[in-house]
Amino acid sequence: MSEDLGDTTVRSRGGRDRWGYYRAAVLVLVGLIPWEIVTWPKGYYVIFMFGSTKVGLSGFNFFSVPAFTPFTPDFMIMQTVGVVCYLLALLAAGLGYLGYGDRRITAGLLFISGLEMLRFALALNDQNQITVYPTGVVTLWIAVLFAYSGRRFRSAVTRTLSGT
Repeated sequence: MSEDLGDTTVRSRGGRDRWGYYRAAVLVLVGLIPWEIVTWPKGYYVIFMFGSTKVGLSGFNFFSVPAFTPFTPDFMIMQTVGVVCYLLALLAAGLGYLGYGDRRITAGLLFISGLEMLRFALALNDQNQITVYPTGVVTLWIAVLFAYSGRRFRSAVTRTLSGT
């Protein structure tokens, strides 16, 4: 059974639409690619959702949840909030796959995660001679627009790409 509510289709008993596997793949891929590339005059490192490389890709550090105190830098809090929102989006997508969720919640959590990563990049850019390229923001928001948008957006993109 499905009920059509404009751009959102609500299915009961775990029904899946044809975009379900595509959305799952996009969501996992967004978590695996680099979220930020941080450069400065003497080096660079890459930040992923789950950790970061050492300077010049010489090793890897997995993130742990920092101890939040009044002295915790804002950018560490922003990074953590972005990761938590992404993990909640994974949970919401899993519930949606089982028929208990709404993809608008997943899209909202991905958007907030991208917003926090943008704030993280801007906070690090304020430091002397550091440049941050927020690749995760772009991929998170593209995932929101393409994979978690309604039929109208997908059909407009399909018509544009096919030239009709």
